[in-house]
Amino acid sequence: MSKVLIVAEHLNGKLNSSTARCVSCARELKPETIDVLVLADAPDTIAAEAARIDGVSKVLTVANAANAHPLAAVYAPQVAAVAKNGYSHVFTPSTTFGKDVAPCVAALLGVAQVSDIMSVIDAHTFQRPIYAGNAIVTVQAPADQVVVGTVRTASYAAAGNGASSAPIESSSPAAVLPAHTRFVDLAQGKSDRPDLQSASRVVSGGRGVGSAENFAVIFKLADKLGAAVGASRAAVDAGYVPSDLLASIMGKDTWWSVPAVVLIGIPMYSNAAGIIPVVGALLSKGAALGTVLAFMMSVIALSLPEMIILRKVLTAKLIVVFVGVVGGGILAVGFLFNALFS
Repeated sequence: MSKVLIVAEHLNGKLNSSTARCVSCARELKPETIDVLVLADAPDTIAAEAARIDGVSKVLTVANAANAHPLAAVYAPQVAAVAKNGYSHVFTPSTTFGKDVAPCVAALLGVAQVSDIMSVIDAHTFQRPIYAGNAIVTVQAPADQVVVGTVRTASYAAAGNGASSAPIESSSPAAVLPAHTRFVDLAQGKSDRPDLQSASRVVSGGRGVGSAENFAVIFKLADKLGAAVGASRAAVDAGYVPSDLLASIMGKDTWWSVPAVVLIGIPMYSNAAGIIPVVGALLSKGAALGTVLAFMMSVIALSLPEMIILRKVLTAKLIVVFVGVVGGGILAVGFLFNALFS
Protein backbone atom coordinates (compact mmCIF):
# COMPACT_ATOMS: atom_id res chain seq x y z
CA MET A 1 0.00 0.00 0.00
CA SER A 2 1.08 3.55 -0.72
CA LYS A 3 2.07 6.00 2.00
CA VAL A 4 1.90 9.63 0.91
CA LEU A 5 3.76 12.57 2.43
CA ILE A 6 2.50 16.04 1.45
CA VAL A 7 4.69 19.06 2.11
CA ALA A 8 2.42 21.84 3.38
CA GLU A 9 2.60 25.24 1.71
CA HIS A 10 1.94 28.15 4.04
CA LEU A 11 2.66 31.83 4.43
CA ASN A 12 2.28 34.21 7.35
CA GLY A 13 0.95 31.45 9.58
CA LYS A 14 -1.84 30.42 7.18
CA LEU A 15 -2.12 27.18 5.23
CA ASN A 16 -2.40 27.59 1.46
CA SER A 17 -5.38 25.84 -0.17
CA SER A 18 -2.92 24.12 -2.52
CA THR A 19 -2.16 21.68 0.33
CA ALA A 20 -5.80 20.54 0.42
CA ARG A 21 -5.70 20.11 -3.36
CA CYS A 22 -2.68 17.84 -2.98
CA VAL A 23 -4.71 15.77 -0.51
CA SER A 24 -7.43 15.37 -3.17
CA CYS A 25 -4.81 14.10 -5.60
CA ALA A 26 -3.30 11.73 -3.02
CA ARG A 27 -6.71 10.22 -2.30
CA GLU A 28 -6.85 8.97 -5.90
CA LEU A 29 -4.02 6.60 -4.98
CA LYS A 30 -6.22 4.98 -2.32
CA PRO A 31 -3.18 4.97 -0.01
CA GLU A 32 -2.76 3.47 3.41
CA THR A 33 -1.97 6.88 4.90
CA ILE A 34 -1.80 10.53 3.84
CA ASP A 35 0.47 12.53 6.12
CA VAL A 36 1.09 16.27 5.93
CA LEU A 37 4.50 17.69 6.84
CA VAL A 38 4.57 21.23 8.25
CA LEU A 39 7.97 22.92 8.35
CA ALA A 40 7.96 26.23 10.24
CA ASP A 41 9.47 28.07 13.17
CA ALA A 42 6.08 27.92 14.94
CA PRO A 43 4.03 25.21 13.19
CA ASP A 44 1.22 24.64 15.72
CA THR A 45 -1.48 26.86 14.16
CA ILE A 46 -0.68 25.69 10.64
CA ALA A 47 -0.64 22.06 11.76
CA ALA A 48 -4.03 22.42 13.42
CA GLU A 49 -5.46 23.73 10.16
CA ALA A 50 -3.89 20.88 8.16
CA ALA A 51 -5.19 18.30 10.64
CA ARG A 52 -8.78 19.30 9.84
CA ILE A 53 -8.47 18.41 6.12
CA ASP A 54 -10.58 15.38 5.27
CA GLY A 55 -8.40 12.41 4.35
CA VAL A 56 -5.32 13.40 6.33
CA SER A 57 -4.10 10.57 8.56
CA LYS A 58 -1.48 12.48 10.53
CA VAL A 59 0.30 15.82 10.62
CA LEU A 60 4.02 15.92 11.26
CA THR A 61 5.58 19.16 12.47
CA VAL A 62 9.20 20.22 12.36
CA ALA A 63 9.77 23.29 14.51
CA ASN A 64 13.04 25.01 13.70
CA ALA A 65 14.02 28.67 13.52
CA ALA A 66 15.65 27.89 10.17
CA ASN A 67 12.18 27.04 8.79
CA ALA A 68 10.81 30.54 9.35
CA HIS A 69 11.03 31.18 5.59
CA PRO A 70 10.38 28.59 2.83
CA LEU A 71 13.87 28.13 1.43
CA ALA A 72 14.17 25.03 -0.76
CA ALA A 73 17.78 24.44 0.28
CA VAL A 74 16.67 24.33 3.93
CA TYR A 75 13.38 22.47 3.52
CA ALA A 76 14.59 19.77 1.12
CA PRO A 77 17.03 17.90 3.43
CA GLN A 78 14.36 17.71 6.13
CA VAL A 79 11.67 16.51 3.71
CA ALA A 80 14.01 13.88 2.27
CA ALA A 81 14.90 12.66 5.75
CA VAL A 82 11.23 12.28 6.71
CA ALA A 83 10.41 10.65 3.36
CA LYS A 84 12.89 7.86 4.10
CA ASN A 85 10.63 6.69 6.93
CA GLY A 86 8.69 4.35 4.65
CA TYR A 87 6.88 6.84 2.40
CA SER A 88 6.21 5.78 -1.19
CA HIS A 89 5.13 9.22 -2.48
CA VAL A 90 6.13 12.80 -1.71
CA PHE A 91 3.79 15.47 -3.13
CA THR A 92 4.08 19.25 -3.28
CA PRO A 93 1.74 21.65 -5.06
CA SER A 94 2.81 22.77 -8.53
CA THR A 95 3.16 26.35 -7.33
CA THR A 96 6.27 28.51 -7.07
CA PHE A 97 6.85 26.96 -3.65
CA GLY A 98 6.45 23.36 -4.81
CA LYS A 99 8.46 23.81 -7.99
CA ASP A 100 11.29 25.15 -5.84
CA VAL A 101 11.24 22.41 -3.19
CA ALA A 102 10.35 19.24 -5.12
CA PRO A 103 13.39 19.10 -7.47
CA CYS A 104 15.73 19.44 -4.50
CA VAL A 105 13.94 16.64 -2.63
CA ALA A 106 14.03 14.42 -5.72
CA ALA A 107 17.76 15.03 -6.14
CA LEU A 108 18.47 14.16 -2.51
CA LEU A 109 16.46 10.93 -2.86
CA GLY A 110 18.15 10.09 -6.16
CA VAL A 111 14.93 9.90 -8.20
CA ALA A 112 13.36 11.75 -11.14
CA GLN A 113 10.51 14.14 -10.46
CA VAL A 114 7.00 13.80 -11.91
CA SER A 115 5.76 17.31 -12.70
CA ASP A 116 2.26 18.80 -12.90
CA ILE A 117 0.24 15.69 -12.02
CA MET A 118 -3.32 16.23 -13.23
CA SER A 119 -4.64 12.66 -13.01
CA VAL A 120 -3.65 9.43 -11.25
CA ILE A 121 -3.87 6.17 -13.19
CA ASP A 122 -2.18 3.96 -10.64
CA ALA A 123 0.46 4.26 -7.92
CA HIS A 124 3.25 4.93 -10.42
CA THR A 125 1.43 6.13 -13.54
CA PHE A 126 0.17 9.67 -13.97
CA GLN A 127 -1.07 12.11 -16.58
CA ARG A 128 0.32 15.60 -17.02
CA PRO A 129 -0.18 18.42 -19.55
CA ILE A 130 2.42 19.34 -22.16
CA TYR A 131 2.56 21.93 -24.96
CA ALA A 132 1.08 24.54 -22.62
CA GLY A 133 -1.86 22.27 -21.82
CA ASN A 134 -2.70 21.50 -25.46
CA ALA A 135 -1.84 17.80 -25.07
CA ILE A 136 -1.85 15.26 -22.25
CA VAL A 137 0.96 12.75 -21.76
CA THR A 138 1.05 9.63 -19.58
CA VAL A 139 4.23 9.17 -17.54
CA GLN A 140 5.33 6.21 -15.45
CA ALA A 141 7.72 6.36 -12.50
CA PRO A 142 9.88 3.36 -11.53
CA ALA A 143 7.97 1.05 -9.19
CA ASP A 144 10.99 0.49 -6.94
CA GLN A 145 11.60 4.19 -6.19
CA VAL A 146 9.93 6.90 -4.15
CA VAL A 147 7.68 9.05 -6.33
CA VAL A 148 8.35 12.77 -5.93
CA GLY A 149 5.74 14.81 -7.74
CA THR A 150 4.18 18.23 -8.04
CA VAL A 151 0.38 18.38 -8.22
CA ARG A 152 -1.32 20.67 -10.73
CA THR A 153 -3.60 22.53 -8.35
CA ALA A 154 -6.02 23.65 -11.07
CA SER A 155 -6.89 19.98 -11.72
CA TYR A 156 -8.11 19.23 -8.19
CA ALA A 157 -10.70 20.71 -5.90
CA ALA A 158 -9.54 21.41 -2.37
CA ALA A 159 -10.44 18.64 0.07
CA GLY A 160 -12.93 19.82 2.66
CA ASN A 161 -12.66 19.63 6.42
CA GLY A 162 -13.38 16.30 8.09
CA ALA A 163 -15.58 15.56 11.08
CA SER A 164 -12.55 15.25 13.33
CA SER A 165 -8.93 16.37 13.36
CA ALA A 166 -6.01 14.09 12.56
CA PRO A 167 -3.34 13.57 15.24
CA ILE A 168 -0.39 15.95 15.27
CA GLU A 169 3.10 14.66 16.01
CA SER A 170 6.40 16.45 16.40
CA SER A 171 9.28 15.22 14.26
CA SER A 172 13.03 15.81 14.44
CA PRO A 173 14.54 14.61 11.15
CA ALA A 174 18.26 13.90 11.13
CA ALA A 175 19.14 16.39 8.41
CA VAL A 176 22.15 18.65 8.02
CA LEU A 177 20.95 22.11 7.01
CA PRO A 178 23.12 24.08 4.58
CA ALA A 179 24.83 27.28 5.59
CA HIS A 180 25.25 28.67 2.07
CA THR A 181 21.62 29.83 1.71
CA ARG A 182 19.94 32.48 3.82
CA PHE A 183 16.75 34.53 3.68
CA VAL A 184 17.20 38.21 2.81
CA ASP A 185 13.78 39.67 2.02
CA LEU A 186 10.37 38.85 0.56
CA ALA A 187 8.76 41.32 -1.84
CA GLN A 188 5.13 40.51 -2.57
CA GLY A 189 1.82 42.18 -3.24
CA LYS A 190 -0.69 42.29 -0.40
CA SER A 191 -4.15 40.93 -1.16
CA ASP A 192 -7.00 39.17 0.62
CA ARG A 193 -8.11 37.60 -2.66
CA PRO A 194 -7.31 33.96 -3.59
CA ASP A 195 -3.85 33.15 -4.90
CA LEU A 196 -3.86 33.48 -8.70
CA GLN A 197 -1.92 30.20 -9.09
CA SER A 198 -4.49 28.06 -7.30
CA ALA A 199 -7.75 30.03 -7.60
CA SER A 200 -10.79 28.15 -8.88
CA ARG A 201 -12.23 31.36 -10.36
CA VAL A 202 -10.39 34.22 -12.07
CA VAL A 203 -11.84 37.54 -13.26
CA SER A 204 -9.59 39.18 -15.85
CA GLY A 205 -9.54 42.55 -17.57
CA GLY A 206 -7.63 44.17 -20.42
CA ARG A 207 -6.95 47.53 -22.06
CA GLY A 208 -10.66 47.94 -22.85
CA VAL A 209 -11.29 48.65 -19.18
CA GLY A 210 -9.87 52.08 -19.92
CA SER A 211 -8.03 53.12 -16.77
CA ALA A 212 -6.75 52.06 -13.39
CA GLU A 213 -9.81 53.66 -11.83
CA ASN A 214 -12.17 51.64 -14.05
CA PHE A 215 -10.26 48.47 -13.20
CA ALA A 216 -11.81 48.78 -9.75
CA VAL A 217 -14.92 47.23 -11.32
CA ILE A 218 -12.91 44.06 -11.98
CA PHE A 219 -11.74 43.96 -8.38
CA LYS A 220 -15.28 44.48 -7.05
CA LEU A 221 -16.66 41.69 -9.24
CA ALA A 222 -13.84 39.36 -8.15
CA ASP A 223 -14.61 40.12 -4.51
CA LYS A 224 -18.29 39.32 -5.05
CA LEU A 225 -17.40 35.99 -6.67
CA GLY A 226 -14.57 35.13 -4.30
CA ALA A 227 -12.23 35.06 -7.29
CA ALA A 228 -8.65 35.99 -8.04
CA VAL A 229 -7.88 38.85 -10.45
CA GLY A 230 -5.90 38.53 -13.67
CA ALA A 231 -4.96 41.03 -16.36
CA SER A 232 -3.75 41.14 -19.94
CA ARG A 233 -0.33 42.35 -21.01
CA ALA A 234 -1.82 45.61 -22.29
CA ALA A 235 -3.47 46.37 -18.94
CA VAL A 236 -0.17 45.78 -17.15
CA ASP A 237 1.77 47.99 -19.57
CA ALA A 238 -0.80 50.76 -19.20
CA GLY A 239 -0.25 50.73 -15.46
CA TYR A 240 -3.81 49.68 -14.60
CA VAL A 241 -2.58 46.78 -12.46
CA PRO A 242 0.74 45.40 -11.13
CA SER A 243 2.72 42.93 -13.25
CA ASP A 244 1.83 39.86 -11.16
CA LEU A 245 -1.64 39.93 -12.73
CA LEU A 246 -0.24 39.20 -16.21
CA ALA A 247 -1.97 35.85 -16.67
CA SER A 248 -4.94 35.95 -18.98
CA ILE A 249 -3.10 36.06 -22.31
CA MET A 250 0.54 35.01 -22.04
CA GLY A 251 0.61 32.55 -19.14
CA LYS A 252 1.98 29.05 -19.77
CA ASP A 253 -1.13 27.44 -18.27
CA THR A 254 -3.43 28.80 -20.99
CA TRP A 255 -3.06 26.49 -24.00
CA TRP A 256 -4.48 29.10 -26.37
CA SER A 257 -1.87 31.72 -25.49
CA VAL A 258 0.40 30.69 -28.39
CA PRO A 259 -2.16 30.93 -31.24
CA ALA A 260 -3.61 34.07 -29.62
CA VAL A 261 -0.32 35.98 -29.71
CA VAL A 262 0.34 34.82 -33.27
CA LEU A 263 -2.96 36.41 -34.32
CA ILE A 264 -2.10 39.53 -32.32
CA GLY A 265 1.33 39.76 -33.95
CA ILE A 266 0.16 39.47 -37.59
CA PRO A 267 -1.19 43.05 -37.89
CA MET A 268 2.05 44.42 -36.44
CA TYR A 269 5.44 44.85 -38.06
CA SER A 270 8.97 45.16 -36.71
CA ASN A 271 12.45 43.92 -37.43
CA ALA A 272 14.46 41.78 -35.01
CA ALA A 273 16.23 44.78 -33.48
CA GLY A 274 12.95 46.50 -32.73
CA ILE A 275 11.18 43.51 -31.21
CA ILE A 276 13.99 42.36 -28.87
CA PRO A 277 13.27 45.04 -26.20
CA VAL A 278 9.60 44.04 -26.27
CA VAL A 279 10.58 40.38 -25.80
CA GLY A 280 12.72 41.29 -22.80
CA ALA A 281 9.88 43.28 -21.25
CA LEU A 282 7.38 40.46 -21.76
CA LEU A 283 9.66 37.90 -20.16
CA SER A 284 10.36 40.19 -17.22
CA LYS A 285 6.61 40.51 -16.63
CA GLY A 286 6.19 36.74 -16.34
CA ALA A 287 5.05 35.77 -19.84
CA ALA A 288 5.84 32.19 -20.94
CA LEU A 289 8.98 31.77 -23.09
CA GLY A 290 7.28 29.84 -25.90
CA THR A 291 4.44 32.36 -26.08
CA VAL A 292 6.88 35.27 -26.30
CA LEU A 293 8.91 33.54 -29.04
CA ALA A 294 5.74 32.86 -31.04
CA PHE A 295 4.75 36.53 -30.73
CA MET A 296 8.20 37.70 -31.82
CA MET A 297 8.30 35.41 -34.87
CA SER A 298 4.77 36.28 -35.99
CA VAL A 299 5.53 40.01 -35.84
CA ILE A 300 8.69 39.57 -37.93
CA ALA A 301 7.70 36.83 -40.39
CA LEU A 302 3.90 36.92 -40.74
CA SER A 303 3.00 40.60 -40.49
CA LEU A 304 0.58 42.12 -43.00
CA PRO A 305 3.20 44.58 -44.32
CA GLU A 306 5.46 41.58 -44.99
CA MET A 307 2.68 39.88 -46.96
CA ILE A 308 2.14 43.04 -49.06
CA ILE A 309 5.83 43.05 -49.96
CA LEU A 310 5.81 39.33 -50.82
CA ARG A 311 2.72 39.79 -53.01
CA LYS A 312 4.88 41.67 -55.50
CA VAL A 313 7.05 38.60 -56.15
CA LEU A 314 4.82 35.61 -55.18
CA THR A 315 1.42 34.42 -56.30
CA ALA A 316 -1.45 34.36 -53.82
CA LYS A 317 -1.29 30.55 -53.69
CA LEU A 318 2.41 30.58 -52.77
CA ILE A 319 1.77 33.20 -50.09
CA VAL A 320 -0.92 30.97 -48.54
CA VAL A 321 1.54 28.06 -48.55
CA PHE A 322 4.22 30.30 -47.00
CA VAL A 323 1.88 31.47 -44.24
CA GLY A 324 0.75 27.91 -43.53
CA VAL A 325 4.27 26.48 -43.30
CA VAL A 326 5.75 29.37 -41.30
CA GLY A 327 2.68 29.69 -39.08
CA GLY A 328 2.73 25.98 -38.31
CA GLY A 329 6.41 26.17 -37.42
CA ILE A 330 5.83 29.18 -35.14
CA LEU A 331 3.02 27.37 -33.29
CA ALA A 332 5.18 24.27 -32.90
CA VAL A 333 8.07 26.31 -31.47
CA GLY A 334 5.75 28.12 -29.06
CA PHE A 335 4.14 24.94 -27.71
CA LEU A 336 7.49 23.13 -27.51
CA PHE A 337 9.28 25.87 -25.55
CA ASN A 338 6.32 26.28 -23.18
CA ALA A 339 6.45 22.54 -22.51
CA LEU A 340 10.23 22.41 -22.03
CA PHE A 341 10.54 25.48 -19.86
CA SER A 342 7.27 25.38 -17.88
